[in-house]
Amino acid sequence: EPTVRWLMKMAADNDWRAVLLNSRGCSGAPMTSPLAYSAGYTGDCVLAVAHLRSLLPNSPLLAVGVSLGASVLTKYVAEQAET
Repeated sequence: EPTVRWLMKMAADNDWRAVLLNSRGCSGAPMTSPLAYSAGYTGDCVLAVAHLRSLLPNSPLLAVGVSLGASVLTKYVAEQAET
């Protein structure tokens, strides 16, 4: 997706660490799990953020969602606010 490529380039141009989370089975990623993509599933976000926090505990995190990813990110942020 052009928007995602542009965002990743801007991050690199500013010397930011950038991580891309593709949804299961989307963007040509092979299915390696019996759990398929669902716009309502935020478990992969939970795991990704926990992993990043373990690697870089003192680094700030900024998240950007594109297209349906924005919906997943919004749901994830709402769920985290409830905990």
